[in-house]
Amino acid sequence: SGGLFFKKGFNPLLDVEVDLIYMKKKTTLAVTSPAVSSTTVEMTSYMVPVIFRTSFVPGGFVNVGAGAYYEVGSTISQDGVSSTYANQGLKNHDLGLVGSAQLRLPLAPLVHVLADARYLMGLTEQSTDVASNGSTKNRSLQVYAGLSVGF
Repeated sequence: SGGLFFKKGFNPLLDVEVDLIYMKKKTTLAVTSPAVSSTTVEMTSYMVPVIFRTSFVPGGFVNVGAGAYYEVGSTISQDGVSSTYANQGLKNHDLGLVGSAQLRLPLAPLVHVLADARYLMGLTEQSTDVASNGSTKNRSLQVYAGLSVGF
């Protein structure tokens, strides 16, 4: 996974961040019918989160944020065989909420090392299989690390 993160400060305590993230997810699921086995589903997608951040103190090293995200799936495969989201009984898009805690440590003028932990809570029902009476929603923890360069 990787991406670009753009941040604009409104005042010393409030920033807005808009990101473009390319993600690859891999999930192994247990299948119990007709026999016990497992299947691996791999998905790639693009996500655009918008996060409002505050550090509570000007120039703080730790900040927290909250916002929303939109994600659209680009490819999906099951056990190495390409498929479509519709064939997997899934929607290829998601809309949800995101919470974030970020650590920013100065490395040089206008350069910071950052680590960002995010919790995502999808609001869109992902399953298109109405007969299953189940619910499939995105719940995930993401961790990012990298360099932040200011201009």
